[in-house]
Amino acid sequence: MRPGDTPPESGQTSGLSHREPTPPKATTGRIVIALIVLIAVLVAAMMLTQAFLLA
Repeated sequence: MRPGDTPPESGQTSGLSHREPTPPKATTGRIVIALIVLIAVLVAAMMLTQAFLLA
């Protein structure tokens, strides 16, 4: 057995040799931008309908 090898009697807790990298945080930024755009569109739509109702 070479140094660093797992002895046969020791149980493995995971099938991975190293942790998976965390996904990039760019998706969080995209979600925030999408929510801001959605709210802006809804506010603009409400303002337009209110302007047409008052006219």
